[in-house]
Amino acid sequence: MKKALIVIIGIILIVAALVVFFLEKPYVANLSQYESLKEPRITEMPNQKVIEIELKGNPNATAGKAMQELFPAFYQLKGYGNSIPNPLPKARWSGDFNKMGTLVGKYAMQVSDNVTQLPPLKDSQVKLVTWEYGTVAEILHVGSYDQEWPTIKKLMNYIQTKGYRIIGDHEEEYLKGPDLLGLVKPTDYQTIIRYRVKKI
Repeated sequence: MKKALIVIIGIILIVAALVVFFLEKPYVANLSQYESLKEPRITEMPNQKVIEIELKGNPNATAGKAMQELFPAFYQLKGYGNSIPNPLPKARWSGDFNKMGTLVGKYAMQVSDNVTQLPPLKDSQVKLVTWEYGTVAEILHVGSYDQEWPTIKKLMNYIQTKGYRIIGDHEEEYLKGPDLLGLVKPTDYQTIIRYRVKKI
């Protein structure tokens, strides 16, 4: 019970860190395109160039710092070939989720393939990397972040049933989340949960 509470608190703090993004644009242009993802699927996805910051430790402490560095870095890329106007923040985690202090979080925002370098970023750990994808299994979770487990379990069962195994970290991409005015209810949050997979 104590571990579950720690996880829930961590998720809540991550949500708070994402408020900056959802303040300007709490909705994706067309969420209806993701309706079919309420059921799990396995699909092919191209690699993505992203700006990334990797921080080790409890997400309670790292998520806010990550977002504070990613957003300024992204908006400084206008003169560096970046043609993506409003990227969706995403995160990958690895480590033992029962030991929150050991987690390694990779927080990212997609940038255009035309971006070949970053502007000078004073005292920043943000770097330009490529996230590998290929074959992925994904599902849309609708609802609050602390209610994700049944959706994750559904996706994992689907992966196993289809004869695949997970080869990548747990990834979340945030389509719709909290806004500063509280107009978006937690029951309406939309998050893609994704894993890189390989056929057994």
